[in-house]
Amino acid sequence: MSDLNPYQPIACDKYDYLELACLKQQPLHLVLIDQSCHLVVPHTLRIKSDRGEWLETEENGHPQAFRLDSISKFKLAEAQPQQDWINLAPCKND
Repeated sequence: MSDLNPYQPIACDKYDYLELACLKQQPLHLVLIDQSCHLVVPHTLRIKSDRGEWLETEENGHPQAFRLDSISKFKLAEAQPQQDWINLAPCKND
């Protein structure tokens, strides 16, 4: 996702899932909007200078950050097989 695109916040309840995964350092499977897949250990959520919210992680021993609106879906890596993916969608301000 281009950093030139305006940030689209994700729904608050989905943010809470990510926040909890960071606190517990639970490995996550991420699928990005471009369909790339990542297995990461989440560390923290931050707001950066582009005013976007970012998930800071470790992937294969290297730091990696993902802007939240670039993530299509995620689930716990150690989840039960029947666990559904959590789909991210921009927050609606109606």
